[in-house]
Amino acid sequence: MTPVSYLLDISRLLARADYAVPTGIDRVELSYAQYLLTHKREQSYFCAMHPVGIAGGIPTLLAEEMIEALAAKWGSSTVSTSASRLKRKIRRKILYSPLPKKPRMVHILVSHHHLTRPRVIRNILKGTSKNRAFLIG
Repeated sequence: MTPVSYLLDISRLLARADYAVPTGIDRVELSYAQYLLTHKREQSYFCAMHPVGIAGGIPTLLAEEMIEALAAKWGSSTVSTSASRLKRKIRRKILYSPLPKKPRMVHILVSHHHLTRPRVIRNILKGTSKNRAFLIG
């Protein structure tokens, strides 16, 4: 049987990368990303939506670099520009990177970031299994 894989949407983290202080939703999305990278790395994939409305995949190493930069930035009083630089790099990449599609893939959306764009959500969901995790607070 094919193992379950996870597609975590980190659009919210990208949108908030320039902020010095995270919100509660930011912290939760960051925690999910860190957990997946630590405990489910081989089954974890990342995606985000570009501001123009295109959703795309993010290479795991690049997503990990962004997650580490945000954890460092939000965990200290010094402002890091690396998160902003990585955000721009990821946004360029998602324009040309298809969404990962795996059997038994669970799409995890922690924030409400782009639920108002049903076409984008529909496109993301096409590649995931019927199992979805939407966490709306």
